[in-house]
Amino acid sequence: MHEGTLFAIPFDLKRLEVTGAPVPIVNGIVTNPATGGAQFALSDTGNLVYVAGPSVIQNVSIDWMDRAGTFTPLRERTARYLFPTFSPEGKRFSNANPGGSPK
Repeated sequence: MHEGTLFAIPFDLKRLEVTGAPVPIVNGIVTNPATGGAQFALSDTGNLVYVAGPSVIQNVSIDWMDRAGTFTPLRERTARYLFPTFSPEGKRFSNANPGGSPK
């Protein structure tokens, strides 16, 4: 997978080595660039199934919900948050984000 395109590459099973260049076989597969996931599967008989569409990573808001159920935004703008965490003392917010959005 690369940017929503699935590639195939010739491979020698006896020598366990690549024997040619990658070739694109399907464009437009749903992917998640933050996790490297892609929505496709290949059966033992060679059938390929996939979900067509764009990248699924989206900008989202980060809110605090208190015990009464009231939401308060923690950031002024949305971003591509992935695995957000609080510091041990609970005073700082961190966004471990390979997607490139601000912390």
